Amino acid sequence: MNMSWFLLSFSLAAAGCLASISPTTVTGRPSPCQQSPTQNLLPELFGPMVGIRPVWLVDGSATWRGDEPVKTMWVLLRTSAAVRIEGRQLDGPGVLKLRQGDGPPAEMLVIANPANQSVIPGGAPPDIMRAYVFLSSNVFYPSPGCWEFTVRIGEEATRIVRDLKPAAGFEVK
Repeated sequence: MNMSWFLLSFSLAAAGCLASISPTTVTGRPSPCQQSPTQNLLPELFGPMVGIRPVWLVDGSATWRGDEPVKTMWVLLRTSAAVRIEGRQLDGPGVLKLRQGDGPPAEMLVIANPANQSVIPGGAPPDIMRAYVFLSSNVFYPSPGCWEFTVRIGEEATRIVRDLKPAAGFEVK
């Protein structure tokens, strides 16, 4: 009886230890990209939005299309605090470029007062415009992969992760 109890206890302890080991440790390969949640927060205006409170992005694309910029709408809870957006590749050495308007692409997008630069999405009622800020931009992804945006609103930082696969017909160089 004591030996059975010992073996059962040992087996449960070993199983618990194995469950806490990450896939990278067990397989020797990187774990899959853990994409941020997708929500239908404003279905009357947009399709699915990726992110978490207080910031989401809408770009309508989950695929990489070479050097083409991806039109992106940033949706933030209404704020007048400065916003800084930058991005990097989690599974490689890439760095994102971002552009707002006709300016040159840069590694960081800085919006001093987002409430003053908010665009009005078609059909957005006044109560939505009072609750959210909508910032349009272009994102340049140098390659497919696992991409992380860091969005700083004032002193708070939010991270959004996207997993982009190559679109049909696009080859990775």
